[in-house]
Amino acid sequence: MALHEKYKIAHVYNLSRQQLFVGIGMTLLSLGCIALLSSGWLYTQLATATPQSVYLPSGEERGEYHEQLSVKQTHNSLQINAIGVDGTILEGGYEALAEGIWRIPGSSTPDAGSNTVLSAHRWMYGKDHPSSFFDLDELGVGDRIVIEWNGKKYQYEVYEQFDVTPDRVDILAPTDESIVTLFTCTPLYSTSHRLVVRGRLVVAE
Repeated sequence: MALHEKYKIAHVYNLSRQQLFVGIGMTLLSLGCIALLSSGWLYTQLATATPQSVYLPSGEERGEYHEQLSVKQTHNSLQINAIGVDGTILEGGYEALAEGIWRIPGSSTPDAGSNTVLSAHRWMYGKDHPSSFFDLDELGVGDRIVIEWNGKKYQYEVYEQFDVTPDRVDILAPTDESIVTLFTCTPLYSTSHRLVVRGRLVVAE
């Protein structure tokens, strides 16, 4: 097989691998799980990669990749009246988290059902910032979370709150029912754990 044909095959094969590792990388960053990079599973994936699976993207493709990771403003928003949250939902790479409420790449969207995952800093901007999850721990069962998405309003009702360690990436997994997952650092002024609040869709209008 000609060398250029091998690279064509490697390119097609590697697209799915790139998507997988980009998703894993964004998940690790969003949860502060840098330590997982030394895990046996990831080591095995990298160690078993063959030369044919190594693909070097062109300059144009690298530009497209960085464009995907750039922070994008949207017309979508999150409101939680119980704790004073009212901010724009940002798309893009990890840098979006430094600017406000970030939809985790690869998670669902309200109009698609499943698990829409949003994260925001807790204490970086102080208690009164409209995009801060400072008081997320004060949400209780029955409180409402409202997402305005593409001109439609989705209301969720909180049904659980719990803490997890940063390696619990299962909170990002798809679900059969339409839910929203919010998470931030906990305890206050610490990054040792993640506070997770989940709401179930009750109204879409």
